[in-house]
Amino acid sequence: MRTIVVGYDGSEASSDALALGVALVDGLGGSLVVAVIDEFHVFAGAPPAGAERAAYLRETLERASMELGGREFRGETMCGSVPECLELIAERAGGDLLVIGSTHRGEAGRVVLGSVGDRLLAGSPCAVAVAPSGYAQSRPDHLHRVGVGFDGEEESREAVRVACDTAVDLGCELLLLAVAPTPVEVLTGISWGSKSPYLSFLHEQLNDELGKASAGLPTNFRFAGEVLDGNPSDVLREKSADVDLLVLGSRGYGPLRRVFLGSVSSKVLHGSQCPVLITPRSARGSRVETS
Repeated sequence: MRTIVVGYDGSEASSDALALGVALVDGLGGSLVVAVIDEFHVFAGAPPAGAERAAYLRETLERASMELGGREFRGETMCGSVPECLELIAERAGGDLLVIGSTHRGEAGRVVLGSVGDRLLAGSPCAVAVAPSGYAQSRPDHLHRVGVGFDGEEESREAVRVACDTAVDLGCELLLLAVAPTPVEVLTGISWGSKSPYLSFLHEQLNDELGKASAGLPTNFRFAGEVLDGNPSDVLREKSADVDLLVLGSRGYGPLRRVFLGSVSSKVLHGSQCPVLITPRSARGSRVETS
């Protein structure tokens, strides 16, 4: 059983998050939790009267229900800082995935992380997915391909495992993406060209790692692997146009089963053309998997 928690406040960004949450629940099964946070007191300096707060929370949940068209969900409400409350609700609900929208300042069709996302991706207790701006109007009827960034490190292997489980349950293809940084990216100011011995060595290493990763995939499972050259964040942003969901791992330090955003993931989350899912460090503790 999976539990997908969606942060919702009635804004267009939260409608995008709700659309992504529904798409994942439809494909993966499980339950949907809609989390509404009253953060009024943070800005006003004092909480509103109890009746006003209750009315706001009730009306916002009713609006979510209308958007969901009668679909079954569980509403959770809390008062306080949005990132903190979303984390607490995810923990309380046994959440496997926390879904949020992009900042309203972002370009349509792109993921652009806002302040709430920045906070969540500095220690969320479960995987976090971010919907692109306008996703509620443009989301596909079915997710056909899941992509996953892979560099051979343990965190990316865990991301591959989560991406594989997700793609199997969605009935779609998995695309493993490894990016070999060009020499100029590794040694600033030095470039040996695209056919350098160093770049050839990187390709051999990454192809070997892709082979190891794909060896553990189901025999009847559709997948492909690509080794690409360039700046990893730029390449992954470009390849996001070819997939319906992009899965990335956390950086390799911080508490287990918490999301801690690395530099590549952070940059991809500012410009991806599809939803991005960030797995916690040591995703074996996460439940975004076949159960």
